[in-house]
Amino acid sequence: MQDSLQLSHWADGVGLEERARQLAAVLRASYSAEGTCAWLRRDRVLLSVNPGRPLPGLHGDRSCTQLLQLAVWRAHAQRGKESPAHPFALGEAAAQRAADGGKAWVCVVGESGSGKSEVAKLVLLHLLDLPPNVMHTYADPDAEAVRAGASAHRAIGVAVVLSRGLLESFTHAATPANPNSSRLVLATQLRFSPGAFLVGARYQMTLLQAMLAGRPPSRAHSNFHVLHAAALSASTDELGGVVPSELRLLGGGGAGDDGDGDDGAGGPHTSARGRRFDELSAALAALGMGAPSVRRLREVLLGMLLLGQLDTRHLSRIGANGEPPPAPSVAEARMKRRCEELIGDGCDVRDLIPGAVPSAVPGGGGRPSGHLAAFTADDRERMRARLISRAYELLVFGLVQWVNGTLALVAAQSLTDEWA
Repeated sequence: MQDSLQLSHWADGVGLEERARQLAAVLRASYSAEGTCAWLRRDRVLLSVNPGRPLPGLHGDRSCTQLLQLAVWRAHAQRGKESPAHPFALGEAAAQRAADGGKAWVCVVGESGSGKSEVAKLVLLHLLDLPPNVMHTYADPDAEAVRAGASAHRAIGVAVVLSRGLLESFTHAATPANPNSSRLVLATQLRFSPGAFLVGARYQMTLLQAMLAGRPPSRAHSNFHVLHAAALSASTDELGGVVPSELRLLGGGGAGDDGDGDDGAGGPHTSARGRRFDELSAALAALGMGAPSVRRLREVLLGMLLLGQLDTRHLSRIGANGEPPPAPSVAEARMKRRCEELIGDGCDVRDLIPGAVPSAVPGGGGRPSGHLAAFTADDRERMRARLISRAYELLVFGLVQWVNGTLALVAAQSLTDEWA
């Protein structure tokens, strides 16, 4: 893509539709030429297009290497020099503003599949002064850099990289057009010292479409990656006799709806990009979560999946006619018992959602009759979906708070070690 789109050449009389047409034509030509980025406003607004295919050297070519070598924290930044159009350059512009004592924001916006998550990672890696393969390479900083805070910078930076990947598994899902579609608004706050070394980081997050967790996914979609990872790590016995591929909340057993009344795909989405649960466990352990807590987290996730598997008649103590519901079969009783064990704390699934509502006296203006009217199967299904979704949302929110505490601890420990 040409380094800068000449928007200033547009005449004042050119309408929005014509500008959009011209921009689309430029993008098509640049896409064919394997260009991906262009400045709409140099060092301020970058247009980045998802190439949809691997491009050799995209993140390791001469321009990228130059941008990394001239990073502001290496005291080699060339102020005023035009930067090539690249996410690294956008990160460098923000770093320079922060190094000058100001505040800088980098907002990454776009449609699903446009590459928001990947561009945000590239900007973040540049701000952290870490290479894209940071988890596999390490270069010892020189003595001067160590004194300035390089060791703490790297420790905090690696923790940020680990935690970002971890949160991605809890907040992303697959769609037909995007195997790693984000379902959140995430703000990553970085704090730098006067020497432009990282001294702290924290997250603020809002989970979008949290109701997805409690409902079977639509055709060719997936639920949140971590739910698939947890299920794939479980055996049929561990799930109370349920085969992992038959879990409703993952699209198994014909569950789900594509929005037009047609049945779902009849099986879980197999292209979900989520990591294996052992990889997530390793990331949690590296960030300081103990093995018992990791196991408990996995059990809660599996318990949610089994709760979504149960017959809604067994989620209530009152049947359709105000009488006790039918007794579960042997297989259903085993699944129910296993669900309660996984959720823990003496859980009885019949107490998780209301079983009935007071009925009103006919013609009595809403006055209760003293009798209970059982909820319908659809009512119970909606309440179950809301319960699971809300529980998942709270779990993710709690995880973010734990990660923030871990980042603060890493920063405090790293800085204390350097000052000692």
